[in-house]
Amino acid sequence: MGEHLSAFMRSSTSPTWRLNPQDEVRQSFDRCPFTLVSLEVAMKLSMLILAGVASLLVFSTVGAGLSGAPASQDNPPLAAPPGFLPLLLNNYRPPLPALNKIVYASGYTDSDQRMNLYTMAPDGSNPTPLTFGSAQFVTPAWSPDGSKIAYTVISGDQNYIQVMNADGSGTYTLVNLPGHHFHPTWSPDGSQIAFTSDLHNPGPETPNDIYVINADGSGTTLNLTNSPTVHEDHPNWSPDGMKIAYTNYSGSDYSVVEIYAMNADGSNPVNLTNSGEPDFAPDWSPDGARIAFYRTLGSGSSALRQIFIMNADGSGQTRLTFTGGQCWYPNWSPDGSQVAFQMYTTAYADIYVINADGSGLVNLTNSGSSYASVQPDWK
Repeated sequence: MGEHLSAFMRSSTSPTWRLNPQDEVRQSFDRCPFTLVSLEVAMKLSMLILAGVASLLVFSTVGAGLSGAPASQDNPPLAAPPGFLPLLLNNYRPPLPALNKIVYASGYTDSDQRMNLYTMAPDGSNPTPLTFGSAQFVTPAWSPDGSKIAYTVISGDQNYIQVMNADGSGTYTLVNLPGHHFHPTWSPDGSQIAFTSDLHNPGPETPNDIYVINADGSGTTLNLTNSPTVHEDHPNWSPDGMKIAYTNYSGSDYSVVEIYAMNADGSNPVNLTNSGEPDFAPDWSPDGARIAFYRTLGSGSSALRQIFIMNADGSGQTRLTFTGGQCWYPNWSPDGSQVAFQMYTTAYADIYVINADGSGLVNLTNSGSSYASVQPDWK
């Protein structure tokens, strides 16, 4: 854990490049002797039938609620067509606009260690500051609709999570409780924010847990992991909102580091990597099929951190980067075709992008000596 935490304080980074993909409904029709007119009539009739079924379902539900009587065996409630209403009501996400902007942290790596948040175009042009201060503003994360940004503020011994509008206005403090709080990540519907914290027992060597809070700060703060002897870090919500992937540190010195996934309520944690090598910072692909992470190869002065990709169930672990630099905190592009990450080459760090097949490595920031541009989140 020490290696990871010291590295975090050095860079305060975890690139999160996220965009909820626009939902598509695709239908294909076999060749048939229908005319265009008859096809239109058939489609309108189908819509009327579906509307009628939906109305009956609502009426049945409301009626049962008013009477207080359960449905009888002789008159069971109407059943929805298989897969239709659950998709419509539970999993449907309205199309979200693409901002085509990257928010990131940038600043000096000297003793001052000031970091502020910026946005830029996806090609690295037009950097625009959002925060102005002497603190460290780090770990930015776009809300799913692109209207807000959650982030961490480190100022002396104080550490808290804030939320602001996408233009830097309207700042409010979300988590300002005793302890250290990092890595906010939004639920796909934007209603909640998960984060890492030692809230239950603040201290320099206290293991972190993963917490969830309503995005507007209302309600109670829920501890999902509640593990007094295990350190959990860097939560990342799956695109469907059903699971949270995270880094799990175990062992007497927290030296066993693996990628886990649990249900969004904290139940059923599963070790995905189980590789024998330290694995960190998971990030789901936009379609939820894969997870990117970084792995430490070797130890001591010869340790090399590289980006890997695996299937969502932990199978098919494949190395993506083959560089001489230290590669940290991967994150997927909105369309899943690329992976962004930060790489240290000498005394500074830059944001890089690589194609998901390992080709086309590009430096987006070219920060220069004693300067770092890190932790991109693309919306």
